[in-house]
Amino acid sequence: MENSPNFKIALFLLITLTSFCTACNDGCNDCLDLTSKNILLVNASGTNLLFGDDAIYNPENVSIRNGNEELSPVLIDEGTGTLQFFLAEDVMEYQVVLSESEIETLSFELAERNSERCCGTQTFTTGTRLNGNEIENTDIITIIK
Repeated sequence: MENSPNFKIALFLLITLTSFCTACNDGCNDCLDLTSKNILLVNASGTNLLFGDDAIYNPENVSIRNGNEELSPVLIDEGTGTLQFFLAEDVMEYQVVLSESEIETLSFELAERNSERCCGTQTFTTGTRLNGNEIENTDIITIIK
C-alpha cells in the first residue's frame, strides 16, 4: 500500500501543506503587502488643484521621489481626486515634486505588522510629517497650497 499512487499523492500533499503552515511560523515573507498613501492637493478653500476645472497642476507631471532619489510609481485616481503611491520598506522620506520650484516633503515613522493577506509582514505608518510639521496620520494626506 505504501507504493500506491494514492499514498504517494497523499504523502506529497501532507508534506506540502505542512511546509506552508510552518513557513509562516518561521518568519517567512512570501508576499509583497504594500501600504499605500493618497495625496490630495487643495487650496485654502478646499478646491482640488489636481483635477477639475480649477486644477493648476497636471497630475501626470507630478512625481514622487523616495529618500534615495528614486522615482516611486504614482497612480492617478480621478475618482477620489488623489495621487496614490506605495510606501517602500525602510524608506521614511518622500518628495512630492509638483514643479521644479515646488517640492513638498513627506516623512513617516514606520513599523511592521503581520500581513492579513499573506504570510509575511506589512510596513505601516505610525506618524506622518509634511515639510517637518506633524500632521494627521491617515491614508489620505491633504496638502494645502
